[in-house]
Amino acid sequence: MERYRGRRKKGYRRMDDKYLQNLVNDTVIRITKKMTGVSMQAVEAPANRSRHNPVLKILITDGGRGQVTALYSTSNRAFHKIADGMKGRPVEDEAEMVVYIKEYFNVLCGNIISRINREKKASFRFGVPSYHEQGFEKSENPFIEMVYDMDGGRIRISWIGAGF
Repeated sequence: MERYRGRRKKGYRRMDDKYLQNLVNDTVIRITKKMTGVSMQAVEAPANRSRHNPVLKILITDGGRGQVTALYSTSNRAFHKIADGMKGRPVEDEAEMVVYIKEYFNVLCGNIISRINREKKASFRFGVPSYHEQGFEKSENPFIEMVYDMDGGRIRISWIGAGF
């Protein structure tokens, strides 16, 4: 790990990208299975990404000093599968699906951020997840992307910003 240079508190270290990927992969797979019953498997991230899939977005900050945006992108079909798993039966409509996937993403990010905060002795916080039907913006270039296969589709999690 390398030390941040700049306005970080003393002793604050940047997390190695590979270490962060392993931490996130472990958390995503474990929490998704626990909350939804859906099994996921990490796969190699292809270079191309769909700009048309719906996206869940959450802003993560560190006391105003740095910020990261997490994007969770997949097909509408996969979002429905996750929401159905959380509810324990099929969701009624799109509005109900959005409520369930936002709660799923909230818990998922909470677990990821808690692990990062414990291991780095940091104070990252995150806001309320938002759902966007339009997908990725062209200007959103991730510093880490992870891709997962599940029955029902492929999921991509992208981390955009200054990093952890």
